[in-house]
Amino acid sequence: MPLESGIRCIRGRGLHFPPGPLEPEHVQQLRTALLEPEEEILWHEHIPESEGTVREGYLAILVLLGAAIWFSPAVDRWIWARLAPLLGNPGPALQWTVRAVLLGLFALLAVAVVRAIFLSIEAGWHYLLTTQRLTLFRGTQNPEFICLDLADAGVIVLRGEPGGPGHMEVADKVSQRGWFPRIRLLQATSEIALPLYSLEDISWPYHLLRRQCRVLAGVDDRREISRPQELPPVDAEQIPEPLLAVLDEDEQVLWYGRPSGGEWRRCDAVSLFFGGVLLLATAVFLNYQFRHWGQMAQGGPWLPVVALLAAVVLLGIGGFLCVGPFFWPRKRATRYHYLITNQRVVVLHGFDYWPIRSLERPFGPIRLRLHSGDRGTFFIGEQPTGPLARLLGPAPCDRPFAIVLLKVPHAQAVLELLQRLNRP
Repeated sequence: MPLESGIRCIRGRGLHFPPGPLEPEHVQQLRTALLEPEEEILWHEHIPESEGTVREGYLAILVLLGAAIWFSPAVDRWIWARLAPLLGNPGPALQWTVRAVLLGLFALLAVAVVRAIFLSIEAGWHYLLTTQRLTLFRGTQNPEFICLDLADAGVIVLRGEPGGPGHMEVADKVSQRGWFPRIRLLQATSEIALPLYSLEDISWPYHLLRRQCRVLAGVDDRREISRPQELPPVDAEQIPEPLLAVLDEDEQVLWYGRPSGGEWRRCDAVSLFFGGVLLLATAVFLNYQFRHWGQMAQGGPWLPVVALLAAVVLLGIGGFLCVGPFFWPRKRATRYHYLITNQRVVVLHGFDYWPIRSLERPFGPIRLRLHSGDRGTFFIGEQPTGPLARLLGPAPCDRPFAIVLLKVPHAQAVLELLQRLNRP
C-alpha cells in the first residue's frame, strides 16, 4: 500500500465472526476492536454468497480442463479413431467443423468461469458506514478491514437506479494523484477506491455517505448560494430523470449544462497507430493468402475461407480504430449531462442509469482551460496524474474517479459559481 494512499488495511486479530449477517454481540466486538469511542455506526449491510454460482464455476473449470485435454494431439487422435466409424468416417472438413463448434461451446463456458469468479469476489462482504469512515471486510477469522476515512473521500460513483439495487464506488482523493489505478483483485478493491457491490437499495447508503462527508468537511447546506447573472435560468424539463432522481429534497439546482463539442484525446492518436499497424499486417496476410490459396486448401477446403473471414474482421477492426477517433469526441459529448447544485457537482454519462459521478463540497482544486466562444473545460478536484492518466486524456468515462466538464458554455460564470461553492 503506497504511503500517499488514504485507504488503510487493519488486521482484526482475535476476531471470529460466523458466516452471514452479524449478530448484536459480534457488532459489539467490532465496535470495541475497530471503532473510536465517539464513533457511531450509521449503516451496515452483508452481501450473501451464492453457492450455486460457485458450483457453476467449478463445473465450468472442469469442462475447460476437459477441453484442453480434448484438443491435445494424442487425445484428439485417440478420440477421433473411435468417433470416426460412428460418424460414417467423415472427412477433415467435417472434423474441423465439429472442433469449431466445440471450441465455441468451450468459449461460452470460459465466460461462465469469469462470471463465477467475479461473483464470488463480490459476495460475502460486509459494508460498514460510521460517522468517520467507510469499512469493508469479509471472512470469519482474523478478517482484514479495508478502511477509508470519510474526510479523504472524493468522487462517488453510482451505478444503478436510485431506490433499487446497484453498485457504488467511493474514490480516495489522496491516493488518486498516484499511478492510475492498481487493482487488488483478491479483495475486489483498488488502491484509489472502495467498491460496494450488489446493494439491495442503493439510495439509503448513498445519501447517508454524502451527508456525512459534508458534515465532516464543515459544509453549511443552509448557506444561500447566489447564481451569477450571466448564467441562463435552469429549465427543469431539460434535466434527465436519472439526475433528478439522485437529488436530495433540499438540494437546489444552480446550473445544468452539456458539452458544446468533443475533445481530442492522446489515446486517440494511439488508436490511429495501432489501427494502421493492424491494417498493414492484415494486408500482408491477405497478399500471402491469395498467392498460396491452393497450398492452404490442402489442410481442408474450409481453411482458406475461415482465414479470409478472419482477415475481413481484422480489416473492420483496423478501419474502426483509424476512423473512430474522428467521430468519437463528438459522439462522447452527446452523452454527458452536467449539474451543479448547492451541495455538489454531478456528471451523468448516458441516457439511462449509467454511472453517475458526484463530488461534494468543498471540491478542492478547480482548473479551467478556455476555448473559443467563452467555452471552457473544467478539471474539478484532485485529478489523476502519471503516464496512464496523461495518456487517457480528459474524458470522464476514461477517468472513472475524476470530475471533468468538457467545453461547457459561459465558462467564466460557471467558474465563479464553482468558486462560491468551494468555500465551506
